[in-house]
Amino acid sequence: QVFSGGCRATPPLPPLLQHRAMPLRPIVALLVLALGAVASRVEQRAALEHEARAVARVAERAPENAQDGRSVLKEIRDLVRNTTTKPSKKEFASVFTGLPEYKQASVIRVPVKAEAYEIRLAALSAGKKLLVMRPYMHELLVVDPASIPAGAMASAAAFTPKTLKMYGAVVEVNASIKVDLFLIRSMAVEPVAGSRVGYPNEAEELEYALLREMGAIDDETPVVTTIEDGGMLEGVAFPVGLLSSKVPVDIICTPRDIISVQRSLPRLAAVDFSQLSTMSLSSMKVLRQLRSIRARQPQTQLEEIRDLVRSGRESVELSADERELVAVGASELPAFTNAEVIFAPWSGRNYKFRLAALQAGKKLLVIRAELYELLLVDPGNIPAGEVEAAASASGMKEYGEPVEISAKVKVDLFLIQSFAVDPASGRRVNFPRGLDELEYGVLRAMGAVDEKTVVVTTVGEFQLREDMDLPDSVMCSGLPVDVIVTPQRTLAPENPLPKTFTLDFSKIGLEMYNRYRLVRKLRTADLRA
Repeated sequence: QVFSGGCRATPPLPPLLQHRAMPLRPIVALLVLALGAVASRVEQRAALEHEARAVARVAERAPENAQDGRSVLKEIRDLVRNTTTKPSKKEFASVFTGLPEYKQASVIRVPVKAEAYEIRLAALSAGKKLLVMRPYMHELLVVDPASIPAGAMASAAAFTPKTLKMYGAVVEVNASIKVDLFLIRSMAVEPVAGSRVGYPNEAEELEYALLREMGAIDDETPVVTTIEDGGMLEGVAFPVGLLSSKVPVDIICTPRDIISVQRSLPRLAAVDFSQLSTMSLSSMKVLRQLRSIRARQPQTQLEEIRDLVRSGRESVELSADERELVAVGASELPAFTNAEVIFAPWSGRNYKFRLAALQAGKKLLVIRAELYELLLVDPGNIPAGEVEAAASASGMKEYGEPVEISAKVKVDLFLIQSFAVDPASGRRVNFPRGLDELEYGVLRAMGAVDEKTVVVTTVGEFQLREDMDLPDSVMCSGLPVDVIVTPQRTLAPENPLPKTFTLDFSKIGLEMYNRYRLVRKLRTADLRA
């Protein structure tokens, strides 16, 4: 019955085994209860140990001293439990609703716990919208009193799973919402600095960080706590590193008084996923959604930049005339004139530049598509009248000599493709599925290029963007350009960045190893070395 819920459809055991099976049912039930109790104790102990580890990390104490942080925290909680009297919840509600910040607020974040029932009831009755997180950060909801039928306000304020489902509207992590007041529970508060100790196994601090990251609150949003007189511990030094200490309060409401804090302590501004275990994330649906959005956000910003570049044009590709102009402009650069070996991308959009290099007697280093092979095209080995053909993909295959990754070759000018480029810093956005950084990384690992190698890009004027405020994860900040050539002009970035890009094999997945032959060769050579 424990496992079947009393379902009589379960097939009976054979008669010979029934007399042996009957005594097992109460034993199984007791085992299930015992295991549940053990799991609960283990979870509580893990939460306490997590807090103690945080104390040790932030205070830069040795791990063996984490026991000290845990004992201090336990002493504080024991002190509060032994000295606290339980005032009426209506007393808290009366004080809280008298705050000017409460009267001006339209949306208030409130705890889901029963202790805040009277406050929730008063707020809903006053027409305030309430933002609440379901237990275990499963779902963020807003309860609008306008959606609650007359006479149902008292039951709606109970915030049971049933009433939340009936009256709560789901708020997505990427939704736009503004919270005017944040009510948080505290077990102990230091009234001078506003630092606090939260309740065990609660995630209100994570909820605060989540709302900060959503833009629903900011550092100026008032944070209020309600606390019994025994929880006011003036002059007590709370253990540093506690998550709850990172959400200090501005206002403290006791059953009979209001205390304003001159807060100087910083608050959490975002969720730190490095401090959360896989088990914690697996049980917190909202945090999983946030992490997913955070991972997609840079790519979304990147697409917005690409859309800006594309706007008003049928194609981002330069016309044949424009390619001719940028090839001529690049060939007039001093770095081009003085170069012996020039690297150019394999793509057809760079044909005119490759042709100009071969016609000028420059050796051309290229990497075949998908980083398959490195070829050196020497114009001295090209028959007369075949230079134009040699600059094409098929011609480079015919006249190019394979170059091993152990070969000693020095590139004087590196031409790189850019979808968009910042003319001030030289930061650039790559073409979708572009491999220019990997090609540079391969040559740098070979010693063919270094930070002094001149990097040139050819783009249209419409690809010059000074509004690319993108993270380094999507901007090629480690491989900025030294010279930008457009059909109209040649310019150098005013504030150039250093070239720091190198191949990091720890970030290259199995798919890249299987796909890119030169990367495999380099990795094999690196391991042998």
